[in-house]
Amino acid sequence: ASLIHEAAIGKIAGEQITKLCTLGLTEEEAERKIIDGFLK
Repeated sequence: ASLIHEAAIGKIAGEQITKLCTLGLTEEEAERKIIDGFLK
């Protein structure tokens, strides 16, 4: 179950990074925003 969960999170994060990049963020900025969101 753990691996399925991690795979699902990875896919969601990838889609979010793509969306944020289309809004003008770099991939690194997008990753930071997503990580900050998970930590809050």
